[in-house]
Amino acid sequence: MSKELIIAMIEMGRDGLIRTAQAVPDDKLNWKPLDNGRAVLDLLSEAAWVPEIVTRLLESKGEWKPSYEYFKQGAPERAAWTRDECLEKLRANTDAAIAAIRDVSEEELLQPMKMPIGGEITLPLGIWVMMTYRTFMSRTAQINYIQTLYGDFESH
Repeated sequence: MSKELIIAMIEMGRDGLIRTAQAVPDDKLNWKPLDNGRAVLDLLSEAAWVPEIVTRLLESKGEWKPSYEYFKQGAPERAAWTRDECLEKLRANTDAAIAAIRDVSEEELLQPMKMPIGGEITLPLGIWVMMTYRTFMSRTAQINYIQTLYGDFESH
């Protein structure tokens, strides 16, 4: 997969997530389905943070590796973010990740990398970079589902 295709997919995913998040009414940002699910702001803040992880991974040339513990450490900070802060961080962190993607070669993206998440899986670096896109798309889908639960059936 080429860098330009990876970047285009990440940008498309980010833009769709932004549109979806902006369509959520203020009074539904912290609403949880069945009082047990995840709130829109929780999902959005997580998605805003993932490109920062990818940037660190790329800038370290794979020397730094994210872990579940690292991800959990950021949860308290993310929990305090407003929608505007989430969107600002989503844009800035995605821009930084895209710049970091542009700085690596196509060959580097093909290099296998073992990660301590997912049961010590080894995949090409480019697949790990696509974690950004996968997160954007899955969080968009989750927010879309929450929207249907409070009666919003529009396509965003």
